[in-house]
Amino acid sequence: MRHKKDIDHLKEAIVKQAVLFTFDRDFERIHKRIRKHFDIIILYQENNPKKDMKELKIAKALKNVEGLNLSLKNNLYKLNDFNF
Repeated sequence: MRHKKDIDHLKEAIVKQAVLFTFDRDFERIHKRIRKHFDIIILYQENNPKKDMKELKIAKALKNVEGLNLSLKNNLYKLNDFNF
């Protein structure tokens, strides 16, 4: 779905009953407008090699999210908060 609008990506995730994983901070704003969806997980990257999470840390943080058995509906999570 390259070159689609952000809202179209969220609508597609809703249809597929899927969690949306993104680097796009615009989804914070969209989440406030559209409250009925499956979760949105945002990974914040600052293009700073010392701060940005690499693949293994991303996978570990996703596993941490999964391990908490959080609700999979209508939430927005910042993956960086689960880097423990």
